[in-house]
Amino acid sequence: MKRIIALWLAALLLLCGCAADPDRSPTDASSDPTTPVEPSGFYNPDSAAEAATGGAIQVYDLGHTGYYAMAPMGKDALLFSGTNHTTLTKVTGDNLYAVEAVNLSCYISPSQAAVGISDKGVTYFDPDSREVVFLDVSLKEVSRIALPADSAWEPALSADRKTLYYCTTDGLRVIDLDSGMDKLLKEMDFSKAELLGLHCSGTVLECAIVDEHGDREQLFLSTQTGETLANPLAWASLATTDSTWFAVTMDGIYQRLLIGSTEGETKALTPVDEGYAAFPVLEMNGVVTAAPQEAGTTLSFYDTASGNRTAMVALEGSLEFRSVWGDRENSCVWLMLSDPKTGNDTIYRWNIAQTPCDEGVSCLGPVYTREAPDAAGMAACEATAQQIGQDYGVEILIGEAAVQVVPADYRLMSEYQIPVLEDSLQMLEAALARFGSSIVSDTAESTSSGALRICLVRSLEGDMSTGYVNDPFGVQFRGSDGNVYIILAVGETLEQSFCHQFFHVVETRVMSTCSAYDNWNKLNPAGFEYDNNYALNLQRTDATYLEGEQRAFIDFHSMSFPTEDRARIMEYAMADGQADCFQSETMQAKLRQLCLGIREAYGLKKSTETYPWEQYLTESLAYQGKK
Repeated sequence: MKRIIALWLAALLLLCGCAADPDRSPTDASSDPTTPVEPSGFYNPDSAAEAATGGAIQVYDLGHTGYYAMAPMGKDALLFSGTNHTTLTKVTGDNLYAVEAVNLSCYISPSQAAVGISDKGVTYFDPDSREVVFLDVSLKEVSRIALPADSAWEPALSADRKTLYYCTTDGLRVIDLDSGMDKLLKEMDFSKAELLGLHCSGTVLECAIVDEHGDREQLFLSTQTGETLANPLAWASLATTDSTWFAVTMDGIYQRLLIGSTEGETKALTPVDEGYAAFPVLEMNGVVTAAPQEAGTTLSFYDTASGNRTAMVALEGSLEFRSVWGDRENSCVWLMLSDPKTGNDTIYRWNIAQTPCDEGVSCLGPVYTREAPDAAGMAACEATAQQIGQDYGVEILIGEAAVQVVPADYRLMSEYQIPVLEDSLQMLEAALARFGSSIVSDTAESTSSGALRICLVRSLEGDMSTGYVNDPFGVQFRGSDGNVYIILAVGETLEQSFCHQFFHVVETRVMSTCSAYDNWNKLNPAGFEYDNNYALNLQRTDATYLEGEQRAFIDFHSMSFPTEDRARIMEYAMADGQADCFQSETMQAKLRQLCLGIREAYGLKKSTETYPWEQYLTESLAYQGKK
């Protein structure tokens, strides 16, 4: 412990006496009239983005790739580059010219809890030596503090460099670096712990723990008492300043932006544009979003207090943002990104005052939960579902109504997020339209109950011990009420999953009205046998029949049951860009037989139409009339 105190005192002496004066900028001009002009640095005065935005966007071309983060360092900035090891480059002035650089023996990121950057210098954790390292404002190493021998994983250091938090295998401990006092903050039993950050002026410690079962949990702990604080966020990317916090969290497949404070109400921010990436700039009381558009990217600045979009600018190209921070004094947002035009890493300086946006509409709203959903939004979605169902002769269930009848050995979770339900209903309607109202309604009427219910849920979980798929995208079954159900998990796969599950119902009609599928097994390679068990099917590894001229199946899942083979064929036959799946003689024969069965069962043998599921047939089945 004496060693820790001695090292800390040495660090203070060096930082106070030997480091460069933090109030003196490297770009301060002297009274000498021969003072040289500021170096050109990374600034590109001829950039297309600056010309297109009237100077609102200034571009700094870093010249190559490998940069992954940027952070403020007093009036200067620090650039992070490298892969296995990090190079720190300090840049300054209007042109961002390099003044200092250092190569570290390890990889670090500004997001790590032990990394601190200020006008005093830089701190980081060296995992090889298990020491906290202190660099002065010139990026020169001034001291190191070794973690105690029983420490494990990475520590967290307070912004004032006075308090160090670290984990042992049985608890969370804290060292007062002024006095050297080391004490237990919270006793915990876990397999692994990761300190993710200090929040709310150092009063809240964010910690991720992994128990002996591999389950991961995110905790927010009081740095004063060690007690666990309320955590309504589940897993979230959290940013805080003083008492304000901003979180990007996932609720199912839906991304939520939450804004709150330690004393006030939590609200949800719903940006105007879709498909956005969100970056907090709480030092400017704002959130920046980058949303892809048809011709480029739209940057928006939202005020966290009002929820209004107050600035907006359109940029060309699809841009990948890596690091964002705000300069409140100059009303600017700095964005590090990868520029697809030059192939280089680039920095954009966005002067938001030059691109004002006065829409006067707040994007802040209440935070909805499963227990207290958006009632008005749910009612609107139910009305949409009812109308679509009437158009196609089926019943579409959402919300809690969708999980009232559950297939054996499955667990269902309802979806309540309105944006997700709106998108899912749109995708389902598109899938139904491809089959057509006649096929869909006839299929529903041909079931034993005369009804087909389609349920949209957040997730399905099957019981592998009984031979079911653990996490399927959909399932079809006959319910205890006698009705036929198709359960679909919301998400990008919904249309494809519907085609698969709907064919299971179609197949029942085909097999009850004609013999088209009776000799299906003869279409398979000689000696092939289906697994007739989902669990056994997961053990298949021989891909002989999944490629080239020998292809006889879409994928391994097609080899589980004959019904899954046919449903997979329908699924891919309805999808765009899948012609390669049907090039082999066997796959053409299977697709043809599947389509012939549908034509016969639905009275379409003399139809002159080519149906969507017939698009990959090399010989058309459309009726040509008597020859």
